Amino acid sequence: MRLVNIFEIPENAILARSVYTSSGSMLLKEDTVITDKAIRALQNQDIHSIYITDPITESIKKEMNLDDEFDLKDVIDPLLRRKFNTELKEGISSFKRAKGISNFSKEGENLMRQVEDISQTIVSEILLRKDRQITLVDVKHLDIYDYEHSVNTAILSVIIGISFGFSEKELLNMSQGALLMNISNELLEPFITSKNEQLSQTDYNIIRSHPELSRELLTDNTQANAFVKNIVLKHHERMDGSGYPKGLKANDIDKYTKIVMIADVYDAMTSDRPYRKAYTPNEALEYIMAAGHLFDYESAYAFSRHIIPYPPGDLVELSDRSIALVLSSNELMPLRPVIRVLSGTYINQVIDLKSKYNIVIKKRVVTMS
Repeated sequence: MRLVNIFEIPENAILARSVYTSSGSMLLKEDTVITDKAIRALQNQDIHSIYITDPITESIKKEMNLDDEFDLKDVIDPLLRRKFNTELKEGISSFKRAKGISNFSKEGENLMRQVEDISQTIVSEILLRKDRQITLVDVKHLDIYDYEHSVNTAILSVIIGISFGFSEKELLNMSQGALLMNISNELLEPFITSKNEQLSQTDYNIIRSHPELSRELLTDNTQANAFVKNIVLKHHERMDGSGYPKGLKANDIDKYTKIVMIADVYDAMTSDRPYRKAYTPNEALEYIMAAGHLFDYESAYAFSRHIIPYPPGDLVELSDRSIALVLSSNELMPLRPVIRVLSGTYINQVIDLKSKYNIVIKKRVVTMS
C-alpha cells in the first residue's frame, strides 16, 4: 500500500487502511473502492491523504507471495493513537478553559496526569516492540492537527531515545515535552493558525512566540518538571543559532530537545497543511540529513536508521525512467531498497539497489503512467 493525496488517486484504487473522522467514527472502510463520493467525504473531514492499493500491486503481491512484507505495521496501534489524540485534546481544552484560575490548578494537575498516562503507555508499548522501524506516516485531520502532531512527535522521539539507551524516566520526560510543546497554539490568533496560505512575516513573528508562552502556561499552572519545560521552550531552536525564541546554539540545547526537534520537523513535513501538500518521507529524511547546520548529526543519523523512506508497496521512478515497485528496505541504506521493475530496460527483474550503483530512485509516483 502507499500514501497518496486524495487529488492524485488512480482509477480503481482500493482503500488500504480504514479512515476515521477526528471524533473516532469510521468514515471509510478498508478494501472500499475509492469513488468521487468517497473523495468528497474525505474533503468534508479535512483529510487530504489516504493509503491505497491497486490491481498492479495486488497481482505482484500474489505472484511473489509478499503479503507479510506489504502488510505495513504501525509502531503504535491505530486505536491507541486515536485514544491519545482524543485524550490530549480534551485535557488541553479543559486546561485552557480554566487557565489563570489559580497556580497549580486542578485542571493543570489533571492535564499533567493525562499527559503522564499517555507517555507511560507510549513508552511501554514501544519498549515491547522488537521492530521499531517507521514505515507509515500518520494521516492527519486538519481540524485537530496540533494534537495528532504532538502525539506523533512524542512517539518518534521515544523511538530515537530508546536507540540512545535513555532510561524510562528520560523517555517519559521527552514524550511529555513533545505532547505539551504546542499547548499555547490555541491562544494565538485563530486566523493565523488556520490560514490556507503561506504565513506573512507578521504572522510568523506571532507564531514564534508560542514556545515561551507554552512554557509560561506550564510554569504558572502545572508542576511540569524542568526537563519537560526545557523541551517545550527549545524545540524550535537550531544548532547554528537560527532557531527561536532565543537563537540558541548547539551547546545550549540539551540532548532530549535535539531529538524532539528532529521528530517535530519530520512529522510536520510529512503532514498535509492548509497551504501545502505533505512532503514524502524520503524528501523529509533527505532534508534532515542534508541540514547538518540545523540538526544534531548524531540524532539525525539515529533517526534515519528508524525511518523507511520507501516502504514496501511504493511506486518509484528510477533514474533510467523505469517504474518500479518497492519490495523491501535496506536498513543500512534506507534510500536504496529492493525493487521489482515494472517497465523499462530491466522489466520484471528484482534488483537490490544497494549493489546496483548505476540506478537511483528519482522520485515516488502514484501510477504507472
